[in-house]
Amino acid sequence: MFATRYFEKSTSFRQLIKEAPDPSTSMIVVIPCFREPDILLTLESLRQCTGFEGHCEVIILINEPEHCDTGISQFNKATLESLKLWIKENVVPGISFFPLGPVRLPSKWAGVGLARKAGMDEALWRFNLIDRTCGIIVSLDADTLVETNYLQAIKAHFDSHPADVGATIRVSHITEGIPEYQATGIRLYETYMQYYKEALTWSGFPHALTTI
Repeated sequence: MFATRYFEKSTSFRQLIKEAPDPSTSMIVVIPCFREPDILLTLESLRQCTGFEGHCEVIILINEPEHCDTGISQFNKATLESLKLWIKENVVPGISFFPLGPVRLPSKWAGVGLARKAGMDEALWRFNLIDRTCGIIVSLDADTLVETNYLQAIKAHFDSHPADVGATIRVSHITEGIPEYQATGIRLYETYMQYYKEALTWSGFPHALTTI
């Protein structure tokens, strides 16, 4: 298996998904989830994705720090149950959803970064099980809506650019229902982030990526 050495060094890794991956799995979307009230909207947008060939997995890693507030823990447990029910009622050909947790993280390092790493380690392990050396791991937030061509476009990019080891996707914030001054600030921020990336590209910087 191609990632054996990585997992030999990652002594803290513990396999979370017992179900074997579909052999045709070529993409795994990882979503850290900590007290997220709108996670089902994100999953619904993924459910509506079309044009993706092969199999895609979606790992929702519900997480919380050790000794966290009881209310947060109860919210996360309720989230897990709502995810299980949604998945049961929304069987999607070509996409498997795996809600995990709540996973407790060491308080000293707890946060979205460690949760994302834990989810990506699980994704890598699953690719390792089917010896998928060119599998794509997608990092997505639990409050994000995606277009229907989201999965297809990501796969098309890496099919066309096999040497790329990573990529970022331009985002657009939802501005409906908020004051105009806030919407203006959001649009200026998005324009700045895109300008910053394009300026890095123009300068010849080899790692011109959006920083968030």
